[in-house]
Order: sequence, then C-alpha cells, then structure tokens
Amino acid sequence: MNFDEILSKYSSFYKMNSYIFREGDNARNIYYIRSGKVILTKILGTIDRIIGILEPGEIFGEMALINSAERLSNAKAAEDSEILTLDEKVVVELMTVNTDFMLTVLKDMVKRIVKLSDMVSELSVDNIEIKVISTIIKYLNLKYKNSYIAIGLSELIRHVSIQLSIPTDEITAVFEKLYKKNLIIITGNNIAIRDISSLIRYKEELINSIS
Repeated sequence: MNFDEILSKYSSFYKMNSYIFREGDNARNIYYIRSGKVILTKILGTIDRIIGILEPGEIFGEMALINSAERLSNAKAAEDSEILTLDEKVVVELMTVNTDFMLTVLKDMVKRIVKLSDMVSELSVDNIEIKVISTIIKYLNLKYKNSYIAIGLSELIRHVSIQLSIPTDEITAVFEKLYKKNLIIITGNNIAIRDISSLIRYKEELINSIS
C-alpha cells in the first residue's frame, strides 16, 4: 500500500467543534491533520485553557507512541477537518514508505516537548507580568501571525484573564505598564502591537532579572 492509499484508508471527517479526543481518554492512536484546524485545550482548575492550534500537516496525540496512558488534553476541530487516525503499526508503515512523514512526526514530538518545557518554566515563575506577556504572545501568534496587530483591548484583556485565572484589573495594570514602556499602543478600546519581538525581548529581560 502506498502513502496516498494509507492516507485515504485512515481518514475521518470532523465537523467544527466536534472532539477528536478528550482529556482522560485512553491514548492508543496519533493523529495527522490533512485539512482544517485542531484546537488543543487543557482543564486548569475550572478553565479550559487553549494550549495550541494546529494546522494541516501537523501531528498530535503523538505521546501514544511512547506511553499508551490517558490523554493529557482535549482535541477538537476548530473548523470542518479531515484527520487521519493512526495506530503504532500504521505509523511504522507510513514512516517506511514516506521519510517526510517520519521527519514530521519526530519534529512535532520535539516541538511539543520544548513547548511543554517552556510552559512549565513560565507557570513556575510567580510573576504576573511575565505570565501576561507570554499569554499575549501566544494569542497573537496563534490568531494573527503577522508583525503589526491591532485588536480590541477588552477582548485581549478578557482572554488573558480567562487563560491565567487572574482578575481583569490586574491584567489591565500590566497593560498600562507595557503602554508606558512603549511596548504597546492603546487608543480608546483598541490595542496595537508593532513588533512582537520587542515583547519577547522584554519578557526575557524580566525572566533573567529574577533568575
């Protein structure tokens, strides 16, 4: 069986907002996105926090190849999507007939491990400013992916507050500090960020100052 035949055989279609798996489910398969988008979320306290948005060509659920335990997150379709459901035997077969697929699996596993390490490091830091900036950066990268961004201020404050379970007044205080440092522009109920890299550099400076 060639690569395309394998892809067609194991494809499934998911409507927007339907779950591929839920936190706590048995982890027996990995998944490959042929089309559409997938949101990964994790329950933290009472909040279902977004931890990733995946696009076509990406792998998720890959820890099933290492440890067939329970799922540590939820995965649901962000839009109508075509997803491959692959067990260990099929993954090995795909790697044999297509080296690009093998590299995709390996790269995605490394990327996810690095991302998880970064998240643990940031959450272990008891500094609201660092956490807020990290959440802003992730939100902008996931949703907009460009260098100049202008969005609703209240929308962003609400998103950060929900993700971090921090009151909006504390989030607003951080935004005001970033405004005074010329890292963001606030006009009325809009916020503009000219350069995400400046926020990243400032966050790194904060981390270094307390490490």
